[in-house]
Amino acid sequence: MSAEAQNDEAASVAIGANGLGSTVEESDPARGASPKRQRIAASHSHLIATLARRCFGIPCGAYFDDYDICGPDWAAASAKVVLRQLHLWLGVPLAEGLKDVPPREINPFLGVVTDLSQFRQGIVFMQSKPERIAKLIDSIERYLEHGIPSAEARHFFGKLEFVRSSATAGRIGRAAIGILRRATGAGGQSGALDESVTAAVVREALIFLYFLLPRIPRRRFHFCGDRHSRPPIALYTDAMYEAKAAQPARIGVALYDPLDTESRWRDLSIEVPARIIAGWAKREQYITQLETLAPLVAILSRPGQFRGRDVICFVDNTGALFGLGKGDCKDADCARLIHIFHTLCLALDISVWFEYVASGANLADLPSRGDRELLIEMGSTPFSHVEWPDLAADLSRSFQSIWERFAPRPSTGDKRRRAAIDRAIGDLRDPVPKAPCCSNSRRRARIREGLRDDIGSR
Repeated sequence: MSAEAQNDEAASVAIGANGLGSTVEESDPARGASPKRQRIAASHSHLIATLARRCFGIPCGAYFDDYDICGPDWAAASAKVVLRQLHLWLGVPLAEGLKDVPPREINPFLGVVTDLSQFRQGIVFMQSKPERIAKLIDSIERYLEHGIPSAEARHFFGKLEFVRSSATAGRIGRAAIGILRRATGAGGQSGALDESVTAAVVREALIFLYFLLPRIPRRRFHFCGDRHSRPPIALYTDAMYEAKAAQPARIGVALYDPLDTESRWRDLSIEVPARIIAGWAKREQYITQLETLAPLVAILSRPGQFRGRDVICFVDNTGALFGLGKGDCKDADCARLIHIFHTLCLALDISVWFEYVASGANLADLPSRGDRELLIEMGSTPFSHVEWPDLAADLSRSFQSIWERFAPRPSTGDKRRRAAIDRAIGDLRDPVPKAPCCSNSRRRARIREGLRDDIGSR
């Protein structure tokens, strides 16, 4: 609801699902608002939202002059009445508009579509509007042809982060966005360019985002049900690197799964193949890369056990811990490992919480050095199979290979959503039929055709 003026046009969105609903009203975007008016609207809306929650029991929130109210279907109308009355009491009446939308199971709010149709099963989905994704894809096509203008970089990255964070699970896409931020100087407070990021790497990141956006899955929230009744898996990982040792690089894993009927404790103690080290940039020490590799190998080696589970991952290396937690790292080798790790978590529907553990308390410290004695006493069973990631694949190919192998088949809803995105892209590219002689249209068509060939060959 707009709190700026009585004659502001308002739009109302109500989301109802199995007896639950959400109501949102927002001001007419055509008018816009000055910073002063936005501050006034924000102060009024937050005050009224607080009063509505604490005094009238309405579960609501406010973002500037937008309200988000979740409640039973039958209470949606009364919630609006309360908000309107509160505005009248404070002398900031709400306008009556023509954009009032009745309660529905699926409705958009601030560019994000919320789906409460499976709320009773303890699941809520969120996804970006197809039109928002189509605009980003159109921008990427333009940047692939002309480069990313410095004036548009931060705005473009902000939109990408919004789509990625508000509409996907995990931290997928952050590594590619981080590459672009460092290449344009739009990352961090210093804004310094990273000259080590080549044009080929920038193009790889853009192509991956072009590939990802139409396929980006919905974000799934679990509130109750079977997932919450299952205890999480405790995963301890560690690594060691000593260049002069007979086995210079090793990783260790120890996991505890209360639901594993065969063996609650399992462990891995293995040397890292030389081909993995050879694929990284030469340096004196590889410990951060190895510590980042360890949890990836653990999940990749036992995907069936981790699928659909909550995981608490204990790491004793702060560089690997922060990189995995953020979903990105300045080091290119770590960033690629992190990208593969979160792609795998997304495909397997794994929710991971990362936690620091001191080396002396890390159960994986001993197996990383080839010592399994303590774990044997605990009744641990060694991994029967170990799989290593393909580090030679680029961002798009690694995502596609993992997704095709581990992700579930697309549902009918997923197919409808992909079709809606394709329609939005088509409408954006050709809103009005144009003459075939348009050179810009032909040029952009060649770019799209080249991208399809490029991605298809991967």
